Amino acid sequence: MIPLTEDGIRTYGGDRDIRVIDTTVERFRCGAQSHAGGEVVLRNVTVREPGYFGFDVSAGDQDRVIMRDCRGDVAYSPLFNLTRGGTPRNSVYEVTVMPPRKDVEPTDGTNLGRPTDRGRLAGRECTFIFHKGGDRPLPQKVRRVRVGQDKPVIDSKLINHTCAKLILSEQVRNCTIKSVGPVEDRGQDNTVIRLEAGGPACRR
Repeated sequence: MIPLTEDGIRTYGGDRDIRVIDTTVERFRCGAQSHAGGEVVLRNVTVREPGYFGFDVSAGDQDRVIMRDCRGDVAYSPLFNLTRGGTPRNSVYEVTVMPPRKDVEPTDGTNLGRPTDRGRLAGRECTFIFHKGGDRPLPQKVRRVRVGQDKPVIDSKLINHTCAKLILSEQVRNCTIKSVGPVEDRGQDNTVIRLEAGGPACRR
């Protein structure tokens, strides 16, 4: 699936203090791509069926990203890539993970993803929250995500209410992981806590 449109929301390095509120982006290359400085806020932003990334939103050490009440599906591409801009710090990424529409067959490039996917989550002193959305379980082929492989995840919290398996790379250190899905911890000094599944999160 290759979209013939560029990113729905896009900013460049010189932009600062971006606000994106109550917005839906469907079938663009990337839903929201922002490498801006200052405070970048996404609230009530939904991304469906992007062809490259859902959310590519990051900021440098002195800046901050706040994503609240956002949603994205896992159809044709990874939900996140936080490795192309500055490594996020003291940021919050709260996203409801939606299953693909009923007539969509997820591609091999999507994730919460495939075993070959690179780890696209990165950050220091960040909080990542994945909620389970929709009335159907996630497809089996998208039920895993690598964390911290391309860039580190350090001193952070990751709360996963989906059934996706989290694979923590050697660059995940001193983090607290709470997860409904299983966790494979290859990192250092991490605390892993299993959560109880609610609803149809992990049915086949």
